[in-house]
Amino acid sequence: RSFAELYRDVSSGVVRIQATTYDGGGVGTGFLIAPDLVATVAHVVNQSSALNLTVGDKGAGCTTNGVVVGIDHSADVALVRLNHQVQGHVFIMADEAPRVGQEVAAIGFPAGDPMTLTRGTVSGLDRTIPIEVVQRGGLIETDAAINPGNSGGPLLSADSQVFGLVDAKNMAAEGIAFAVAPLSTPCLRAGSTTPAPRSRCLPPIRRARCRDGTSLPWYPAPPTPPPSRSRTSSRSTSEASTRRTTSRRGGR
Repeated sequence: RSFAELYRDVSSGVVRIQATTYDGGGVGTGFLIAPDLVATVAHVVNQSSALNLTVGDKGAGCTTNGVVVGIDHSADVALVRLNHQVQGHVFIMADEAPRVGQEVAAIGFPAGDPMTLTRGTVSGLDRTIPIEVVQRGGLIETDAAINPGNSGGPLLSADSQVFGLVDAKNMAAEGIAFAVAPLSTPCLRAGSTTPAPRSRCLPPIRRARCRDGTSLPWYPAPPTPPPSRSRTSSRSTSEASTRRTTSRRGGR
């Protein structure tokens, strides 16, 4: 099917995430993997004090709040539980890696704008890049247009399977962006996680049980630090060539 048909069929399950943090907050993207569960990347929701989620194009589904129930900083993925179940397309993770040269589409909210679809191809697989002084591997490279605000959105095949979660772009070049491969995070595909404890203190690592019997560590999100008078961003402000793609407001 065409990407126009893809957008028509799946846009109801794409989620705009407005995160409030101690240094201002920002806009990112997520998508439904269950009627009350949203997948996104960790840096969109990390250290958030509040999450406002708008489901579907122009909020056609609804607007609600959510809470982070699982976060894996090493893979930069997170799960957000909605306050209630919502109507919308539920996405399925691809069981196989894409092929280099395969056409893909990214859906998200670039620069905090309304929902947008961009097209491209898979440029490479198993890429390793430095992101904020951390080496990240196993990434999918794409030339689909990616901008701040796309982080956490789905990178899709024409038949609507999720090949990756949009994560970063090379700011020193055009047409070089990266996505987290769900094949490296089995519990993301399974849509199962251990609920985060209610304690205000940083809890110990919990393990999430997947449907296939395996278990992986999931790190409940730490409490938000108190407001900083200097309003210095908690994320790197160095001139690294690769940056994550969350649209930020305040503290910048």
